Amino acid sequence: ITGRVTAATDGAPLVAVNITVKETNVGTVSDVDGTFSINASSGNTLIFSYIGYRTTEIALGNENTLNVTLEEDAQSLQEVVVTALG
Repeated sequence: ITGRVTAATDGAPLVAVNITVKETNVGTVSDVDGTFSINASSGNTLIFSYIGYRTTEIALGNENTLNVTLEEDAQSLQEVVVTALG
C-alpha cells in the first residue's frame, strides 16, 4: 500500500506520521512529502498517529493507494509541555 498523509486544515503534507498495521510489528513513517509505503493487505487495519492530530484507523479493502487526511486534536495540544534550558 502506498499513499499520502495531509493535514485537514490546509492540505499540507505531514512529515514523520507513524503508520502501523494493527496487531502487528509492521510500521513505517511518512516522508517529507507526506508519502508512505507499507506492506499490508486487504483485511488489515492501518493506524495513523501524529502529535497534535487525532489517531485514525482505516480498514483496508482492495485499494493499492490510500490518501489520508488527519484532523487536529486541540485536546492533545493542550497537554504538550515544552521546557527550554539556556
